[in-house]
Amino acid sequence: MARRTTARGVIAALAVLSATAGGITGAATASAGTALAAEKVFQSNRYAPRADRIRSAGPSGYLHAQEGRSGYLWTSYATGATTELGTLPSLEVPGYLGSSSDVVAQVVSPTGKVVLRDMTAGTSTDVILTHGTYQATFGTHVLTQARDADGNRTPWLYGAGAPAEGTPVEGWPTGITTDFTVLGGDSTTAVLNYAQPNGMQHLMLVDLATAKVTGDVTLNVVPTGVALSADRLVWWSGLWSAHVLDRTDLSAPATALQLPGTEGTPSVGIAGNWLVVARSVPASPHDWVDKSGERLMAVPLRGGDPVTLLRHANTSLVTAPDGGLLAVGGTDSGDWAVRRVADTGGAAPTSTELTEVPPVAARASTGCRSRTARWPPTRPTPASWAPTTPGRSPPTAHRAHPPGRTGTAVARARTQPGTAAR
Repeated sequence: MARRTTARGVIAALAVLSATAGGITGAATASAGTALAAEKVFQSNRYAPRADRIRSAGPSGYLHAQEGRSGYLWTSYATGATTELGTLPSLEVPGYLGSSSDVVAQVVSPTGKVVLRDMTAGTSTDVILTHGTYQATFGTHVLTQARDADGNRTPWLYGAGAPAEGTPVEGWPTGITTDFTVLGGDSTTAVLNYAQPNGMQHLMLVDLATAKVTGDVTLNVVPTGVALSADRLVWWSGLWSAHVLDRTDLSAPATALQLPGTEGTPSVGIAGNWLVVARSVPASPHDWVDKSGERLMAVPLRGGDPVTLLRHANTSLVTAPDGGLLAVGGTDSGDWAVRRVADTGGAAPTSTELTEVPPVAARASTGCRSRTARWPPTRPTPASWAPTTPGRSPPTAHRAHPPGRTGTAVARARTQPGTAAR
């Protein structure tokens, strides 16, 4: 797809004015003793891309929040049409607003009621919670965490064929008196983590249709998160180490992988036979160019050399029901988009643009009287616009882009000294 740009490079030929105005123009010019000079002016876009955070992805669209727009949005893949959902109570927990379907979970009360909004059918279903506190929704399965009089924790499931009063998960161990954590899931399985009193960690796989524990993986470190595909489960701990398990045989030896990247906190997803990793931008990145986003990278699940999929990306990395991923990134703020990452059997996963994320217009620095930036500059560049190191992009949001990058060029006549302003 052709790279988008907002630069239009329109130049005014002011000499035409002189020819058509005849003696009037000549007299004015002669009396002022100056001439008008044409100058190209660029409306600059902010260097940092517009923030766009994806929360869930279904077969027909995705749920996200975008800088400059109020509340949450549901955007269709097919048409790009966006529905405003308003403010939704939310926690940074996998599946809190829904996962792996076109259903958005609206938490009316974490201990009383959740409304499941089907964005394709246009219907809403009330789920009354009778036990525990709301945790997440996968498909149309609602998960809570209950605590009995002795302090034992038990997961409960509601919706999608479960009894109206909910059902406890069968096979959950007794005597667990610390909260479990939701690490992830899909439309069929939820992955929970709990710790035994001796400190041993467990990954518990819960089949959502039967409300039964179907897998238990013992770990000696606290897992940070998980990623699921149809046949793989990947768990990672910390910033660099990941482990790939076979979902059909969790007891088989895991494949250890090094998470690609050089800095920042990882977000991890699976696209076919690839592990895809996005990373957050630290406060002081190694390369200031990465203030717009670290690289989106991928490594084969069986091990191998990493590849770069996008030069810059944010940390949104959400599994889609078709087995691919949704990511947000591009080459710069003028090329930012929600993209589908898929394994097509080639040397690397492909990245296909779904929806443009428009850039944000730059704001003038304090003391500047204009919100436009001239290119090339007619005066020394302000220090706040200058790169701190040769070859690196500026660390502020006030970068003036050169021709061919983001920015809108318009023509302006500048009055030379001695010419009367009109």
